[in-house]
Amino acid sequence: MSEVSTTVSASGATPGAGRNGWHGHCARSERIQHGFDCRPDLVAIDNPVEPRKYLGKFWVDSITHDPLMLEYVIKLVGSKRVTLGSDYPFPLGDLEIGKFIEESPFPKKVKEDIFANSTLEWLDMDKKHFRQ
Repeated sequence: MSEVSTTVSASGATPGAGRNGWHGHCARSERIQHGFDCRPDLVAIDNPVEPRKYLGKFWVDSITHDPLMLEYVIKLVGSKRVTLGSDYPFPLGDLEIGKFIEESPFPKKVKEDIFANSTLEWLDMDKKHFRQ
């Protein structure tokens, strides 16, 4: 999902956030929260709910190109809200999709969430419908 489509998706899920340009990137969540706190006249026009409250309520992809950033994203939203992502068809970093996640020190459960469980939850599907 491109930044533009992520922006549209997150903005659609967050009433009033489109005016502030919620980019859907967790790394920007503090900046967005800061705007909400400092300029409610611009940001909180149609929605009094602080942006931080939406973290963990929608899914984000794992494209960070940095294990420390992915760790931060997981801490913010939880591994059940992070799905495997890729830059396909553009070779921008993760040339072997998921390799840096597989090689990371994340617990097995976190990796399972990223590689399958969170996407299955998003699609409202059960693992039992797939071969193990």
